[in-house]
Amino acid sequence: MDLTEINNNAEKLSELLKKNQEKECEFIKKYNDFINDVVVKLKGFEEKNNNNNEERKTKNGKKKERERTNGIEKIQNNINSIVNYVNTYVGKNSSDKEKSKKKTEQKINKCCDEIYDIGTNTFNLELIDVPIDESHQLKKRRSWFSRSLDIISSGDNDENESEEEKKLKEEIEKLEKELEEKKKKLNELKMERKKKEKEEAEAEKKNKDKENKNKNKKNEKDESKEDENKEDDKEDVKAEEQTSLLDRIDDLLVDGNCRQAFEFLNNTSLLGTKLLGVDKSKTPRMFIILPDPTKCPNGNKSDYWIKFENWNKSVFTLNLLCESTGGIEENVENETHLLETTGYSIRDPYKLISLFGPFLLYSIDTFMESCGENFPREVTKALGNTKPTDYFISVAHEIQKVLKEERLLYKDETKNLEALESFIEVSRAELQTFLKRYDYSNMFGGLDKRRTNDNKVRWVCQRHNRKFK
Repeated sequence: MDLTEINNNAEKLSELLKKNQEKECEFIKKYNDFINDVVVKLKGFEEKNNNNNEERKTKNGKKKERERTNGIEKIQNNINSIVNYVNTYVGKNSSDKEKSKKKTEQKINKCCDEIYDIGTNTFNLELIDVPIDESHQLKKRRSWFSRSLDIISSGDNDENESEEEKKLKEEIEKLEKELEEKKKKLNELKMERKKKEKEEAEAEKKNKDKENKNKNKKNEKDESKEDENKEDDKEDVKAEEQTSLLDRIDDLLVDGNCRQAFEFLNNTSLLGTKLLGVDKSKTPRMFIILPDPTKCPNGNKSDYWIKFENWNKSVFTLNLLCESTGGIEENVENETHLLETTGYSIRDPYKLISLFGPFLLYSIDTFMESCGENFPREVTKALGNTKPTDYFISVAHEIQKVLKEERLLYKDETKNLEALESFIEVSRAELQTFLKRYDYSNMFGGLDKRRTNDNKVRWVCQRHNRKFK
C-alpha cells in the first residue's frame, strides 16, 4: 500500500494554503484539516497492516488487499483533484474568486464525501466529519418552489445587469426569506397541534381509567362477570400482538387515489414476489438502517430515534439481511436475520427512504416478523432507549408518506399503481449501483447468491445456503 503520492498531494495543498491567506481562501482550511486527518489515519492503518503478514497470505486477506489498493487509488485521485481545484481557484483575481467560490467548494466537498466513504467502509477508519458546505448543503425534502427560486437566483453575477434584473433578484430574495419564515411558523403550529392532541389523548385516557376503576368497584360482587371480562381482555391482547406491522400503518394512507398502490405495498406476499421474485440480481435486496450509537451522544434519550428531525444529527449504518425469508416460496420458514459483519456507513438516511422505500419497507416487515419480540443485541444497542418496534413502525410509516408525496401524484388509482411498479424497477437499479459503490470487492458481508426451486435468486448466508440450489 503506497501512500507516497497521497502524502505529496496533501503537502501541496498545505503549501497552497500557506501562500494564500486571503479572506476568499479561508474555506479551504477546513478541507485541508480533513485531508490531513485522512493521511494520518491511513499511515496508522498501514503500520498495523504491515505487521500482519500471515493474514495477507490467506485468500480473504488477498481480496481485502485488492480492495484496499483500489480504495487508495480512488483517495489519491480525489486528493489530486482537490489540489487542482484549489490551484485553479487561488490563481484567479478577487472578483473571479468571489464568483467561482461556491462552485469550487461544492466540487471539493464532493471529493471529500467520497474519501470519507472509502475511509470508513474500506479501511474502517474513525475519520472526522466532512466539513459542511453551507452554500450548497441540500435541504431535506425542499419544496418545488424553493428549488425553482434557487435555480433562478443562481448563476454568475453580471456586471452589466439592468435595474429591472436587480429588482427582480431582490424580490426573489425577499420571497425566499418569507417562505423560510412561513415554514418555521408552519412547523411551530404543527408542534403545538401535536402537543395539544397528546395532552387531550392523555386526559381522555385518564378519564377512561377512572371510569374503568369505578366500574370494576361496582362489579366486584359479580365474580363470574369479572372472569368473562378478563378472558375477553386476554383475547384482545393476543389479537393485538398478532397484528402485523403494516396493519398498524395509518389507515388514511390507503384512502383516495392511492388505495390500490398501498394495498399492494401492504401485501407482504405480493410485494416480496415483486421485489425478490426475479431470475437476475447483481446485489442483495434486503436491508435495514440503524443509527450509529458511537456518533450521537443523545441517542440514549427516550424515543429519540422516532423523531426524524434527529436523523440529520447522526451517522447511520445500512445493514444487509440474509434473504432466507418466507411468504414467497412455499415450505421456507421466515429466518431473516442480520449479518455479523459491519454495516455500510451512511450520512443521509432520509435519502435512502426516498430512493429505496419499497425494499426497506418489505425488509422491515419480514425482519420484525422473524424477530418477534427478541431483537438482536446490535439493534437494541443502536436504538438505546427507543423501542425497536416503535422505531421500525415509525420508519415504515414515513416510507409510505414519502412515497405518497413524491411518487403517487396521479388522480387515478390505476396510474398510481403503475407509477409505483415503475418506481420499484428504478429503485432496484439505484440500490445495485449504491451497494457496488460501497462494496468494491462485491463480498456483501459474506452473502452467497443462490437459486430457489423456481429458479429465483436469493442472497443468503453460509448457514442457510444449503436450503437453496
